[in-house]
Amino acid sequence: MIFRLPQIGDETAVRSMLDEYFEYGEKEVIMCQDILLRNYAEWVELIHTNATIGNGEWGRSLLLVCFEDNTLIGILCVRYEMSEELEQDYGNIGYSVRPSHRRRGYATNMLKHALDVCKQKGLSDVIVGCMRDNIGSTSVIKRCKGELVREVEEENSVCTYYKIRV
Repeated sequence: MIFRLPQIGDETAVRSMLDEYFEYGEKEVIMCQDILLRNYAEWVELIHTNATIGNGEWGRSLLLVCFEDNTLIGILCVRYEMSEELEQDYGNIGYSVRPSHRRRGYATNMLKHALDVCKQKGLSDVIVGCMRDNIGSTSVIKRCKGELVREVEEENSVCTYYKIRV
């Protein structure tokens, strides 16, 4: 897999992936909501700014597009400089694989890559969260040695948080 910051030339691939999420009935796409609120070039600029300068208390972070054989497979977010409070509420890592490419090991590869990045950035432990009923993501996190640290009830669901030693 190729992991990199999004570029202007990726717009068609990103929008196609978003369309696929919506076609599958997924109304929220992790880490992509901002693209729906601004034009694509502004979104790319924001992602690059977050990677270099940072975003206030969120610190610097990486939002990476993940390609395999020229197909956009998913998006990976690595938040490595945010406050401890935000870390506990949101976690350090988020990932999303387009529906047509799930159950092929991509999420595991993405999480392993994110753990490597976190280690390079000097983190020793990270928090990764997912909805309790997301069996696929739960399996990926556990496969990467995630240990359940807490569950938080939200409106109609429960979010689980795992700690992983990097």
